[in-house]
Amino acid sequence: MEKESGEVHADIRAHACLLCLVGLPASGKTSLARSLASTCTQSGLGQPVAVHHICFDDFEREALSPQDPSGNDNSFSPEAWQASRHCAFECAANLLEQSKNKEAGTLHLVIIDDNLQYRSMRAQCFQLARNHSAAYAQLYLDCSLETSKARNAKRSGREQVPVDALERMHAVMQPPARCDCNKIITSAELTGNNFESNTLVLAASAQEWAMSSAQRVWHWLHRAWGCAPALPPSPAELKQLADEGQAKNAASVMHSLDLSTRTLLSATIARCPKESRGRVAQELNAARQRLLAESRKKTEGQKHNLDAASHCLIHDLKRQFEVLCASVPRPAGP
Repeated sequence: MEKESGEVHADIRAHACLLCLVGLPASGKTSLARSLASTCTQSGLGQPVAVHHICFDDFEREALSPQDPSGNDNSFSPEAWQASRHCAFECAANLLEQSKNKEAGTLHLVIIDDNLQYRSMRAQCFQLARNHSAAYAQLYLDCSLETSKARNAKRSGREQVPVDALERMHAVMQPPARCDCNKIITSAELTGNNFESNTLVLAASAQEWAMSSAQRVWHWLHRAWGCAPALPPSPAELKQLADEGQAKNAASVMHSLDLSTRTLLSATIARCPKESRGRVAQELNAARQRLLAESRKKTEGQKHNLDAASHCLIHDLKRQFEVLCASVPRPAGP
């Protein structure tokens, strides 16, 4: 595979990548996952790659107890669905965790094969990758409802999704935004707000689609698979950031008082008669210094967070200085 200027150096690539396949039933997600597994030796990543395919449909079928020995019972059980998803996510978490202890030099691509029609579902996948120090990427298989229905009709037994369920899924599908594939955002730059920026959109309609798309995906992963997203701040780190912010806020209040009284002092001296400017400057500056000292004394112990009473006190002291400045005689008119 030809290298590109946007490629990620192998030294900073995460040990594993969680790749989520997003799309309607029968859009080709499972076929693509299998093609990625069969072509992993041609990944072009410069290291051996182990592909782990987690098909959520398989977990759901195992969770259901077929009433018909032929397996043609298409009844839906919310409890079984929830239990199967829990097991699938647990499997993904275990694979990501175990991949940290595998032999050095081998990369691990963990593929979540599910519809993932809601953004919140995909956010859960991103958090899973981030919590296990894995890179994260998404593939959206753009498939029309008509194509999905036609392919689904060729399925049998529990592999066939009820048409009304397929239509409902299409109605609520929240596809990831289309991204410019020439502007790759590596996993390290992803956060809880922009985690879908690393998404490749594929049109799932052409013949021999899965195999040709697999090569395109490996080509894309060559640039998109970087280091893991940064973990969010811990509670202790958040508290430290909050304390630092409050300290800056308190310092800012005192700094503002210093600047505003200095400006008022200068303006007052400038408008008073020349013969009295020296005396007025000395008196007002002394009063200003007393005001600042009193403000610091009253707010001592609140360096990290000024309460409402302290803000009112500072406002009152500033007002007293304004009144004092206003009492300075102005020069007599002509």
